[in-house]
Amino acid sequence: MRGRLVSKDSVKYLTQDPEKLNYLRSRTPFHRFSENEYLRRWDKMRKFMRSHQIQCMLISGGNSGWLKGWSNVRYVSEYIGSQESNCFVVFPLEGDPAICGVGPTYAHRLYRSIIDDLRAGPSAILAAHRITELGLESTKIGIVEHTSMLPRNVWEGLQVKLPRAKFEFVSKEWWDEVRFPLSTEEEEWMKRSGKIGDQCLEAIAEKMRPGMTEDELFATSTGTAIANGGEHEYMSLIGSHSMLDPDADDTSATPRDRVLRKGDIILTEIGPEYNGYETQCGWPITLGKPTKEYDQMFAVALEVYKKVVGLLREGCDTDKILEAGDLIDEKGYKCAGPPLLHALPSGLSGNDLFVPQRGQLESFIMMGRTIKKMELRAGVPVSVGVSVARRDELAGLYIGDSFIIRKGPPSRLHSYPTQMTQI
Repeated sequence: MRGRLVSKDSVKYLTQDPEKLNYLRSRTPFHRFSENEYLRRWDKMRKFMRSHQIQCMLISGGNSGWLKGWSNVRYVSEYIGSQESNCFVVFPLEGDPAICGVGPTYAHRLYRSIIDDLRAGPSAILAAHRITELGLESTKIGIVEHTSMLPRNVWEGLQVKLPRAKFEFVSKEWWDEVRFPLSTEEEEWMKRSGKIGDQCLEAIAEKMRPGMTEDELFATSTGTAIANGGEHEYMSLIGSHSMLDPDADDTSATPRDRVLRKGDIILTEIGPEYNGYETQCGWPITLGKPTKEYDQMFAVALEVYKKVVGLLREGCDTDKILEAGDLIDEKGYKCAGPPLLHALPSGLSGNDLFVPQRGQLESFIMMGRTIKKMELRAGVPVSVGVSVARRDELAGLYIGDSFIIRKGPPSRLHSYPTQMTQI
């Protein structure tokens, strides 16, 4: 079913029976773009390579950030792994691409790939062997990372196996020139993701009641996402807190068995993925009337949100976005959550549009984030997130949505009400 595994120089190569592979693909109902969309991407990649005098690309992917670490590999091939820490698409300017580093995986993941050449084993060794097969071992090789760094053993393996190659990291240029702006088909999938986010929030609001546990809220969100076409691994952050006796100011990635009570507030940040295309949204829901303190925090958050959204258009520089968040400090609060604005999908190397709230600048710089002034571009998907917290960080809330930047007003990818919902 998966072809024949042949051992050569302690490396396994996975070959496929094209006829059987195409038959199995026809029986596997994965979401797919049109053939023209894939041709558009490969054509755009080769134009990128010519403009940068690159003879071959190494596009990395792996398990990080839920499934987002596979974003670039999926963009090129639709392949998604299961346990690999690193995998490469070897994409030559001329010749056939290959996926190198396929690990312990399930057959259906292989059927997703639009690239037939899948090779199982250590990614660096396999990639180097494929590059040598192509006669490109002494040329310029462009590398796109999926996180801020390649695993040390992978980088050292490439250098040892390809000593004459000239490696150049082009992650930022890749996002600027290849991945953005989105195509019409990609925008449609972003809209699907946004709708799933709305459905998750609606399901939580519909089902939550005193006596439920926080675990059940997570189950409601996840079940809703999957039932509506979302993927099973995605960012689902939910937190329940008492408004009368609060003890935290943000969501949580880990569900608890805390029992919901009248007077609670539920904070959410939901980031569903529709076949790898992520949006993020979150609006608070209360069990009973919000307290005065939470009403005031929400009013500040909503004012900042409206200011930021009003600035979202091509040509706006990120310093203006940063200034919009200053109202939080002016009103006596602090930020304790996500950045005001970042590109989607989040957390990937080279996708550098990132505007933290001013109080977060030092923290993000210490974590290795490069914070620099940028201008917004049409066709780039972004997440707007506003967190407002008491200065002791024991009470707070978060609101947020996703948009696509336009030359004029942005396109909101959600229809969920921009309000604090009372149950």
